[in-house]
Amino acid sequence: MATLIAGKGDFAKLPAHDKDALVTSLRMGEYNLFLGAGASLDSTNSMGERLPSGQELKESLCQISGARPNSSLQRAFAGLTSEQVEQHVTARFIDCRPGPTVALVPSFVWRRIFTLNIDDVLERLYETTSGLQTLRSYHFNDTFEELRTLDRVPVIHLHGWSKQASKGYVFSRSEYARLMATSNAWMTVLADIMPVAPFIIAGTSLDEIDLDFYLAKRSATSPREDRGLSFFVEPYPDSQTENECARYGLNLYHGNMRDFLLEISQFVPNRQPPHHLVSEDTSSLLPADTDPKIILSFANDFEKIPASTTKETTTGFFYGHPPGWGDLAGDWDVGRSLAVEIRS
Repeated sequence: MATLIAGKGDFAKLPAHDKDALVTSLRMGEYNLFLGAGASLDSTNSMGERLPSGQELKESLCQISGARPNSSLQRAFAGLTSEQVEQHVTARFIDCRPGPTVALVPSFVWRRIFTLNIDDVLERLYETTSGLQTLRSYHFNDTFEELRTLDRVPVIHLHGWSKQASKGYVFSRSEYARLMATSNAWMTVLADIMPVAPFIIAGTSLDEIDLDFYLAKRSATSPREDRGLSFFVEPYPDSQTENECARYGLNLYHGNMRDFLLEISQFVPNRQPPHHLVSEDTSSLLPADTDPKIILSFANDFEKIPASTTKETTTGFFYGHPPGWGDLAGDWDVGRSLAVEIRS
């Protein structure tokens, strides 16, 4: 059942199990971010202008292209020349100065960041802020790549990116639907992990067509119980917002993104860089002066064999779980089972 987090102090009222899972997932970098235009509205561009909302951008492009005021953003955009796209779209979302809404983002360890925004606010933020990770940016048309360690966080621009304008933008429902129909790799990954992984969704509404697509497989019971709660951050929720959050298993935070990040900061006040997440048992296998990136890569590929292991009398391996040391120490023929699984 989704919970309404009304604002300051209400996180303390969460059940102990939920609080523990929230803290663990925040510390371990298990959370994904999904951001919309609201996350960038207090940021400014290279000309010192506040970044426009989708509605504001549409109105200005209608005037430039000569489209009717009630035209869609895509229709207004389609009427622009390449020079006008460069001047009135790309130039308005490049070399940005991040606003206070996103200021705390680099102080957390994230699994992935998905954004509907074409600006370079996050890139500039990570360049100018001493954060816990470095950023790796992807345009939605880029080849899928899985970053193996948490020292870097991928930010995926689902609607295009001002720094790679030549690769194209997406401004209409029909264009986005077409991309989803082509099984775009990044969109497929997001659709697969949205139902089960812990997410923080902010700066967007629940009636965005693309967010609808990603939430379609999610329900109140689909998220993993051993991971942190997922949240939808909304400053102006109504009863329908609460109903939709309950349907998707999202906990509704009544406030803005900055307040939300400040709130959860109190649960993990001493957040550590990713290499600190490696167990002492594992890091002690390497010299003390080893580069943290090497430690992370090593820990990602290897696991120290425990001195003693209890034999498992039952195993979850046959139900899709990875084999544990107890399975290997028991009578289960895990190697033979793996071969059978591969052949099938």
